[in-house]
Amino acid sequence: MSLFEKYSIEIKNLNNQKSSERFIKLKNEMVKKTEKLLNNSKTGLKLIDIWRLKKETLIIFNIAKRLCFLIKNNDPLEKKIKLSRIDLIFCFIKGIIWD
Repeated sequence: MSLFEKYSIEIKNLNNQKSSERFIKLKNEMVKKTEKLLNNSKTGLKLIDIWRLKKETLIIFNIAKRLCFLIKNNDPLEKKIKLSRIDLIFCFIKGIIWD
């Protein structure tokens, strides 16, 4: 909510068909903060001892990174942002093989 206030955006603006310049700035700041959190958590993922939990966490981590990329490069108000089957397969494979 503080970011919405910072950029003078009301929640009802999320119903718009296209993003305003202020909303794009808000979106970019939120994505940057999320990417920073993901990058900071990357080292901690190696500390997970249980193999299955580690792999599942890595798959979710890769999904989050891919969604950040898609949100950064697309307008979420104009079109629905979702992973394709190919994206999900790649996130799964990267999560399984990453060590």
